[in-house]
Amino acid sequence: DFGARADGETDDTAAIQAAINAARAHGRGAIAYLPAGRYAIQDTLQVTGSDYTLGGQGWGTFLRWRGPADGAIISVVDPRNVTLEFFQVGNDAGNNAADIRQTSTGIGSSVVYDGVRVYGYYKNSPHDSLRQGLQLVELGAKDQVIINALQGNIRVTDSADATILGNFTWEGSIVVEGTKTGRNGFLGFQSRLATLVDRALFVKDNQNFVASDFYNEQSRGMLYLSGSPELPPGRVVVTGARSHMNGPVGTTIENYRGELFLGGKDFSDHRGPAQPAHGIIQTGTAPVDIYLFGNTFYGTKLAVTPQTLRVFLLGNYTLPAPTFATFDPVETHSPEALHGLARALDALRHLGAVDLRLNHPAVR
Repeated sequence: DFGARADGETDDTAAIQAAINAARAHGRGAIAYLPAGRYAIQDTLQVTGSDYTLGGQGWGTFLRWRGPADGAIISVVDPRNVTLEFFQVGNDAGNNAADIRQTSTGIGSSVVYDGVRVYGYYKNSPHDSLRQGLQLVELGAKDQVIINALQGNIRVTDSADATILGNFTWEGSIVVEGTKTGRNGFLGFQSRLATLVDRALFVKDNQNFVASDFYNEQSRGMLYLSGSPELPPGRVVVTGARSHMNGPVGTTIENYRGELFLGGKDFSDHRGPAQPAHGIIQTGTAPVDIYLFGNTFYGTKLAVTPQTLRVFLLGNYTLPAPTFATFDPVETHSPEALHGLARALDALRHLGAVDLRLNHPAVR
């Protein structure tokens, strides 16, 4: 109706922007609908305003970037009750700066991403893990994001005062970063799958993160944590069914200050029956405590470097036993270990409370 050709070559930027503007002007649940097709986009699409949806037919609707290499395909600014749903957005060449970039001016926002595919599927180099995808940048205390279903990279930058909940996301890497000291929001994921990535999760700058069902398959490593002693301490809580590696280092910690909790996982290795070590390697001077609870180590063993790194083991099981590499774990049932486990369970309960508040308000 607005003149888009959806042939993959004709510039459809103006037509799609006109449809978005019409839906925004109408509000009241209007939909700017993009039928199946390949839409060439040369300038950033602007999504703002209230009470409407930008949606497509599913993965048959593909927004292809044909603009400059540093461009964002979609810019989302201060959306209020806005949904982006059922389309692919990206660049065949993979060289744009962002697929979707959401920012805030501080007035408050609420947005849902549902059935959206961005860059990051089966990309296993460090460079691929840190670019494009969905980027949430400098969101504040009045901003609320629900990622209902999304495939690809997710990057959260200086948004630790916002409320961000991932319901079901898969493939690509998650990156959490930002040096702002305000950290009164919440960032949590429920079901997350990562396959064939460099690292499934990057948590930088002592940031916080919690996930209740994080499944990692055939990656070079599970976690990369970094930070500095000067920033506030953080807490990372990751539980889930499996952490399966193609490399010997599961977790790298570079000056991250705070606590790491890993629970309920089957740590396994793809490289054969020689039982290589599942490594946790720390560098830097920032103090960090690691809690491993309710895990199994199948075809691998736990190796910790340096051996002075504080590791609490609670209720782990090894096949065949014993397969733990040499290091000096803290007494498993000490009050300190149990108090730490309680903090992890509190973080998971907080995730459940946010789920009820955002996804099921009628039963909260």
